[in-house]
Amino acid sequence: MEHSPGFLRLVEESKKAIKETTIQEIQARLARGEKFHLVDVREDHEWEKGRIPGARHLGRGILERDIEAAVPDRGAELVLYCGGGFRSALFTCLTEEGIPPDNNHAERVLRKLVVQRKISGGNRSPTHAAIHARMMSVLETMRLDGGDLVATLQTLFTSRIAELSRQ
Repeated sequence: MEHSPGFLRLVEESKKAIKETTIQEIQARLARGEKFHLVDVREDHEWEKGRIPGARHLGRGILERDIEAAVPDRGAELVLYCGGGFRSALFTCLTEEGIPPDNNHAERVLRKLVVQRKISGGNRSPTHAAIHARMMSVLETMRLDGGDLVATLQTLFTSRIAELSRQ
């Protein structure tokens, strides 16, 4: 896969703040019984094809959301890996002390995409993400206004079904 120049610059900038390692170093550390958290940040389909024994899977799409629950000790050593060293390098906020998740260079650059992905419920289609975002906005507005969520959903779905049946 060919990466865009902007993405490559982002990765290079992020790599300045992390310590990279090799597969051989990780194998040796595992053989010595050293304690660290090995986190695979690849996509689900990559994880299913194979993984390092003992690794925990927190794909790129959920890592920011789930890392604190998976590894509550902020001081614990994390070793992140992916297919080519690009995605794992973007998480300096997880490996470097004193860098909050909202002040990570990679996170700031990707913030709009991350926010859209989080509010979209993980939808990959822009159309479905937009529908989901609108629906969540309506539901949250109803909740804040003290409206009846169930009645609102029934009205929305009933009117949409009626609209589709007229077509």
